[in-house]
Amino acid sequence: MLKLWRRHLPECPHIDKGRTWVKCACPIWVDGSLDGRRVRHSLDTLNWQRANQIVHDMESDLVVVKNSSISDAVPMFISDCERACSHEMGRLAPIKPGSPTFGPD
Repeated sequence: MLKLWRRHLPECPHIDKGRTWVKCACPIWVDGSLDGRRVRHSLDTLNWQRANQIVHDMESDLVVVKNSSISDAVPMFISDCERACSHEMGRLAPIKPGSPTFGPD
């Protein structure tokens, strides 16, 4: 879980209120754990909404696939592609391994 906080500049009048005080214009940092790794760095923004979006993007970029082999993943991927494409282009013929459209040319 990642948490946002303001790293108060030396000239900030709220420096004595600690990192939980967010009603100032000091740089926003992120602190926490992401995918089992410690994260603590500046988000290079002063905007709280932008910082929340950056953290949301960081957390949503994680793809959790446990105990999947390639032979298990390929049919799931093809099924997902067929579902996604069927909304845009009408019904597509199923793609099967070994067909001319499957795999690299």
